[in-house]
Amino acid sequence: MKSAYIWTREHSPDRLRQLDAAARVWEDLFFEPKDRGHYQPIQYALKPHSGWTAFEKSKATLDGNEVEVHLQVITARAWFVRELYRSACALTRERYPDYDARHFVDGERIGERRIVFHSERHALSRNHLWTALWHLARENPPAIAETWFYEPCTAWGNPLSLITEDRRFDNTMNPAHIRYVVVLDVEKANDSIAKQGMASIRARGQPDVSTKPLHFDFADFHDDFIELSEPELVFLNRADARRPLRDCDKALLKGAESVDFAAMRQALADGADPNITDGEDPILGIVIRAWQEHLSACNANEKDLPYYGGTRPERKIPLNEVLDMLKCLLDAGAHPDRFDPEGLPAIVTATLAQEPEIAGLLIEHGADPSISPHWDEGLGMYPSAWDYAVTDGFSLNEADAREVYYTMIRHRSSPLFKQRAEDQDRLAAELPDEARSWRRKEDSGSAADDTNAQEKAEARVVLLPDSSETVNTEEEAALAFAKAWNHLDPEGFLALLAPDAQYASQWVFAELSGAEIADYLRGKMDTIRKSGENNPDTRVRVEMGRTLNGDRACAFMIQGTTKQAVVLFEVQDGKIARYDLCIPELYDVVRSGIYPV
Repeated sequence: MKSAYIWTREHSPDRLRQLDAAARVWEDLFFEPKDRGHYQPIQYALKPHSGWTAFEKSKATLDGNEVEVHLQVITARAWFVRELYRSACALTRERYPDYDARHFVDGERIGERRIVFHSERHALSRNHLWTALWHLARENPPAIAETWFYEPCTAWGNPLSLITEDRRFDNTMNPAHIRYVVVLDVEKANDSIAKQGMASIRARGQPDVSTKPLHFDFADFHDDFIELSEPELVFLNRADARRPLRDCDKALLKGAESVDFAAMRQALADGADPNITDGEDPILGIVIRAWQEHLSACNANEKDLPYYGGTRPERKIPLNEVLDMLKCLLDAGAHPDRFDPEGLPAIVTATLAQEPEIAGLLIEHGADPSISPHWDEGLGMYPSAWDYAVTDGFSLNEADAREVYYTMIRHRSSPLFKQRAEDQDRLAAELPDEARSWRRKEDSGSAADDTNAQEKAEARVVLLPDSSETVNTEEEAALAFAKAWNHLDPEGFLALLAPDAQYASQWVFAELSGAEIADYLRGKMDTIRKSGENNPDTRVRVEMGRTLNGDRACAFMIQGTTKQAVVLFEVQDGKIARYDLCIPELYDVVRSGIYPV
């Protein structure tokens, strides 16, 4: 089988966010569909967090009629760039009338589409467009002032220019809804400014604007433009790039959405493409999602039935029939990793549905749970399939989601920080749930949140004699540290520090040395003492331990109920030369259960 085209492995997460910013500009600033018709090789990609637009919705009485007002506030700076960009694009098209003449072809991978421009004028247009932007901004900038206008819209607030074929929304014009667009000379458009504008509309039927001419410098916004490659233009114009559906493809989609497996098998026999999508999800995911909606309709209360179409299904479709249909699709060539830019891989849909048998079938056919949909947050976050399995399975304690997690970890590498934790969970996957290690952890949350510290032995408080004036081993240093914290008295520990001792914490930016350590430690303990030694949110307990990787004595520190740290020491010439507070994920620790005081 061919490999699938994975969008998020072709473009970095940061670049995908830039492309999404460009798409949002087309929708919110140019009032055009965000996923088609934009072939300019230079795009305006003002990031949403820069606050160039804000929305508000409220009922108002206008001309004696009560309507729903959809208000959008746009900064004058963004509106200036809009007018500048429109003028520059018009000049470029005048110079190269057919610069965006193109067609799409299939790539080598499943789901891959490529764009073919018909002449070199497209490549030349990027130079002309950039020069036109610069020249117009300097020599003939658009004349703008604060302004406003209103127009009919749908119940979702979309004007006629934004109507698409999206079947999820009612896209007819609704006379009970009015869209207002207001351009204001403000640094940022935010909720507060939008609420002020809405108050003016409700009171007078129009917002307050100034007629003062406004001017902006090209240097203020030239960094908000990005240059796009041809694969990125495919991504931005994904609605245009999509292959047209044949009748048999439409029949396959319809059968999947209505959970009509006989119709789906007939469509496959007629030559339907098992790798089609509905513009978002692949056919595998549509089947899983539609079956979940079918189950909801079967189990719904009478009062909720209208939400599911008003009638209860004649029979409940069992899981084995769904598995047979999915296997039929996979055998016909459906790739388990296929998905569109705004959709979900089927393994994510299976995880959200909390169906371990379906997840297992997909895994057996090669599904990759490490794929992140492009709306994931990028580095530092779990890929979606793992994230939902962990959050629902362990944080929410939902058994089916937990079984999806163990199904995946039986066969795939996990995003757990330490290999040992993954190995432990893989062993636990073969046990009954009540015997698995996650139930024995002090924090009954996710297996993926394991601190990798071994389960504590029975706790014992050990009374120690007064500390000596010297320390010769790391174990003695750890004992002195634990005693100081468990008794909230730093002086004995401070007496053991070398004059130039160093202290570093992975939660503190800069290292401390000498007298700085004493000031910090005394202040920290004094704060905890004042807040109440037994306050469960601030209480500190320190236990003796030993690292498995390196066999070093250490202290295991717990504050509150969740914050944990491993403390390691360096001893020289009878004094503590250095100690480090580390995140527990860096070390496997055998905890003794001994709390020295």
